[in-house]
Amino acid sequence: MKPGITLREIQATYGFSEPTLRRYVAKGKLKAVRFGGRLYFDAEHVREALSPVPARPSDDYVREWARKMAAEAPPLRPEQRDIIVSAFASVIGGAR
Repeated sequence: MKPGITLREIQATYGFSEPTLRRYVAKGKLKAVRFGGRLYFDAEHVREALSPVPARPSDDYVREWARKMAAEAPPLRPEQRDIIVSAFASVIGGAR
């Protein structure tokens, strides 16, 4: 049983070139495992990473994005947290 989908399968599904996909792996946008000299990818991760984001994302998408960002963020000092909250509040306030 193979450990995931291949570069060729991703190319066929999403239309990205091999150099682009390899660049995404190098930059960490795509996570891959090497098995038998080939790269393999988790299909769900690829779908999330390469699927287009709607111009106006749904509330669920924004909620999930914020949850992921918060989980991956380094610990913040209270004043750093205030800077981030203020930046988002000013943008949100201006968009209404």
